[in-house]
Amino acid sequence: MQRLSLLLVATCLPFFAFGQDTPTGEVTDEHGIIITPAEGQNTLYERTGQGMFSEDQDDGMFLAYEDQDGTIEMVECSDGTVYFKDIISEYRRGYWVKGTKEGNTIHIPAYQVVAYSADYDASIVLRWAHGIGDGTIEADDAHADGFTFTIGDNGNIQIEGTSAFQQGAENYFMGMFWSDNAEFAAFGDALTTWIPIHVVTQVDELPYFNNFETMGDLQSFTIVDANEDSSTWFGYGGRYSHFGNFDLESDDWLISPAIKLEAGKNYHVGFDTWKNDDFSFKTIELKLGKAASPEALTQQAIAATDVEGLLHQTLRNETLKVDETGYYYFGIHDISEAGGYSVFADNFFVKNGPADGAPAAISDLKVQQNGGEMQAIITFTAPTKAVDGSTLTTNLTKVEILRDGAVVKTIEDVALGSQQQVTDEGLSIGKYTYTAVAYNEQGFGQDGNVVNVFMAEAKEIPYTVSFAESSVLDEVNIIDANGDGTTWAWNDYLDALSFSESYNADGDDYLVLMPIKAEAGHNYKVTFTGSTGYAAERFEVKAGREATPEGLNLTVIAPTPFCSEEPTSFEGNFTAEADGLYYVAIHAISDMYNNNLVACEITIEKGAEPTAPAACDLTVTAGEQGTKMAIITVTAPTKAVNGTDLTENITRIELISDGKVIDTKEDVAPGAIIEMTAAVEKPDYYTYQVLAHNVSGAGLLSEKVKTWIGQDLPGSFYGLQAVDNGQSIDFCWTRVTEGQNGYYLNPDDVEYQILNAEFDGWSYAYTDIVGSVKGADHYTLDFNTDEGAQQLKTWGVKPVNEAGEGYPQSVTLLTGAPYPLPYQESAANGELASLWQVDSDGALYCINESSDGDGYGMALTTTWFTGEHFIKSGKLALQDANNPTLHIDVKANGISKLQIKGAKLHEPAETIEEVAIGEEWTTLDIPLAGIKDARFATLTFAADFYNPSTTDWMTGEIQTWGDVVFFDNIRITDDGIDGIEQVNSTEASNSVYTLDGRRVKADPTAKGLYIFDGKKTLIK
Repeated sequence: MQRLSLLLVATCLPFFAFGQDTPTGEVTDEHGIIITPAEGQNTLYERTGQGMFSEDQDDGMFLAYEDQDGTIEMVECSDGTVYFKDIISEYRRGYWVKGTKEGNTIHIPAYQVVAYSADYDASIVLRWAHGIGDGTIEADDAHADGFTFTIGDNGNIQIEGTSAFQQGAENYFMGMFWSDNAEFAAFGDALTTWIPIHVVTQVDELPYFNNFETMGDLQSFTIVDANEDSSTWFGYGGRYSHFGNFDLESDDWLISPAIKLEAGKNYHVGFDTWKNDDFSFKTIELKLGKAASPEALTQQAIAATDVEGLLHQTLRNETLKVDETGYYYFGIHDISEAGGYSVFADNFFVKNGPADGAPAAISDLKVQQNGGEMQAIITFTAPTKAVDGSTLTTNLTKVEILRDGAVVKTIEDVALGSQQQVTDEGLSIGKYTYTAVAYNEQGFGQDGNVVNVFMAEAKEIPYTVSFAESSVLDEVNIIDANGDGTTWAWNDYLDALSFSESYNADGDDYLVLMPIKAEAGHNYKVTFTGSTGYAAERFEVKAGREATPEGLNLTVIAPTPFCSEEPTSFEGNFTAEADGLYYVAIHAISDMYNNNLVACEITIEKGAEPTAPAACDLTVTAGEQGTKMAIITVTAPTKAVNGTDLTENITRIELISDGKVIDTKEDVAPGAIIEMTAAVEKPDYYTYQVLAHNVSGAGLLSEKVKTWIGQDLPGSFYGLQAVDNGQSIDFCWTRVTEGQNGYYLNPDDVEYQILNAEFDGWSYAYTDIVGSVKGADHYTLDFNTDEGAQQLKTWGVKPVNEAGEGYPQSVTLLTGAPYPLPYQESAANGELASLWQVDSDGALYCINESSDGDGYGMALTTTWFTGEHFIKSGKLALQDANNPTLHIDVKANGISKLQIKGAKLHEPAETIEEVAIGEEWTTLDIPLAGIKDARFATLTFAADFYNPSTTDWMTGEIQTWGDVVFFDNIRITDDGIDGIEQVNSTEASNSVYTLDGRRVKADPTAKGLYIFDGKKTLIK
């Protein structure tokens, strides 16, 4: 373990010369590590394969492994020499190794030095590593004299002869070993493939875009940690991120490749930025200069800008100019305050900008679908100003309308300030992006606003959408209204369409359906079925004339929280205000850091007629004394759906449960109060609604009312105990008096089932019923507790009534025949011969250390919690012995006192003696006469632990002992006493006890019988 830590902090990076000539330009340090390669052609590769690292070097090697990542650099010289930087993926400290290339084969000799430790005066060298099946790692020079890599037709470089590492299996890989003793030095690689990365270093033609998606994209930008605080830009996942330093202000650069710009021209530059918290202050700017260094980046391209929040924002400059033609570098500069989390950069671009006299942007572009037709109506106002703010004097030569980046419409000779409208036809269902650019004799103008539109197909009702297949994404419009990048999407893991948790913002994401054709004044019913993961989600259903957050202005289902892994249905209604198309959308509004809101199905159908009855009011009451009857009190509506008064009686009112009509009442006056009943088969939760009808048809469904009908499930009970009678067991408890859900429960109707229980490693599994009693608080089970092998046997007691099962409680007894004398436990062959219990926070090990020469013993320690810990014996048969005596060998690390406790039957243990123990084996002789007069007795050995032992987190084996008590050669014998020896009170003894087993001082003065060194003795 020490060597591993030294390796991780080593600062010397030596190289071991292996007989090859040193090429010109190569630099090594005093230990032979290459710190600078010879001159040659540089190529960057992306690492893939398996990387390993050791987590323990003292108690057998254990390798953890993960996918290789990052890059590796190759330098290829003209004489065939090749160099690789940081060849082992998990150990990157700036060292180089070298080899030779012939054709498509690269050979890297073994024994090259990659690190050095001054503390050990030893190097780390590259060698073949061989896992030999038991988890240990050895060097295997016989496997090959070095490492062979093959260059494929695609330019990939792949290692030959390695295998995937699996703990406990034989395998080969490229590893690092100490030079002085050949011990494995913690790191290795296998199944390595290096994929060449195309890195852009110079841009001669615009436009230039970089979305940082590939390793080549990321590597095209250079990171400069100007304040040298080690907290800087880091590229991953299609973006660059910079995590703030909590002590220093940021001064960190992300520098582009060289980009050619011409003097006097306008250029359009920009990038996206955002942050991942809403409390820190992040500031970012863009500068440029003629060298890739902070000192050279002096011209301001985008002024220092505060990053506004969690949502993406695009920073841009459309009129950037340079004074001289040449190559320029752009630097994204984080100058944030100290503290906070991450700020991000993405989608960097440089493109030609408009000339000063070119038209300004078209900023009022609007695009709408033409009713239910597959046409887009595009409107805008022609600009009157130029880019430089001057007034245009001549008509625009043209305006181009671009759809998804391609020109689809051109309007020529456009009057300044004129209102324009064009139609884009022949579209299909889906989302489109539109923008417009104006031109004059100076060329193209500024970019205008961008408009997204979803072309939808009008649907007839009833209209149902199932979200069970990913193809449904072609028929819905998804709006990420908060712009946080997390929205409705197909989830391959769930095999469902879901809104997943966001780490940046609360949900504000719409799933918009195709529009329906609606009639003014008519009502439409919407039923949404969804589910959730483990966390509560929140949604609402909206409707409106436009498929935009602003246009979806009607609430169909109010904001609703729910948590159910099973599909759950919700209903709502809306009234069309005018004839035309209406959109319906599921609006995800869950809090961030939640799980998944899953869309299962949604249906839109025609609702109640305007003159049909409005919704009834109802209350639901459970029958008294747990009877299986629901009493529903209904107040008939007095208004129609459209708000007018009902003037005629309601033809009927239907009582609905689980979608079925279960009772009706006919000819009910408006506002009348009626009572309806519903018998149920078994106690459970039931949901009821009512629906009124008149001559116009069915009205609006009432709200759902859910309540428990019948006796409640048994609630909790307490105080479960088991009394060992030898031939039987008395189980006792406090009866259940309350229902699980707070509803009526009759305690006399609760049956208590006594069950066998087995522990499955996580919880108790209750099996066969061995007895039962109804309405009682105890039960006697015939069971001989003193026969068979000793075990900790568990029973469960479960309350049950007609509603179902309550929560079981468990109780455990030590059962089986007591161990007879003489008794012995020495952990021979590394196994315990008898039953021992250890407290829940302690740890008992069989170890390779003994006092009796058999090579094994026992150790009590703790690996987590300090305080008292103990081990407890099984049942011991002491009652027939004259003088039962414990003989035990003990020693300890960090423990000075050991308590020996004894108990009769299952009574609490009492201290027999507290003895001093040290680091050498000591034999203790402890009389047990005080606990012998019972069917059986148990012994407990306890001590206070303050320094936990450490274990391997994967195997659980001890790495370093903390406080520990070692036990061995435990014996209990009957040291029979035949006579009484008289001694003077002044005679000394090392071991003096009373007849009931209590230890007293070595020279007792009180008259009486004592046990001196195992002999009964009378002091007069």
